[in-house]
Amino acid sequence: MSIDAPHILSAVVIGVGATVAIDLWSQFLRRAFGIPSLSYCLLGRWLRHMPGGTFRHVSIVAAPQKPFECMVGWMAHYTIGIVLVKLGTFPVSLFRRGLRRACLASAIR
Repeated sequence: MSIDAPHILSAVVIGVGATVAIDLWSQFLRRAFGIPSLSYCLLGRWLRHMPGGTFRHVSIVAAPQKPFECMVGWMAHYTIGIVLVKLGTFPVSLFRRGLRRACLASAIR
């Protein structure tokens, strides 16, 4: 699988678009049905505690706040969306590569 600019750009566009769609759906659920959304600030807090060697918390809500935790959490949220898109395209590219090499002789074996 090649990693060139068009593949990266498409992964970024699709990943950001899918993540925005999830965020909009989350807002709809919160407003229409009162279902609370995830707090990406808490994701950021968890990530910000990792450099200090703390990977587990009894309660991340009770853990001390860290500077820029909300920004880090939202950046992680969108980065995860982009990475998941790129990981999802990997099996597709392997399948396509296999189809290009396919021939009648290999199907009969």
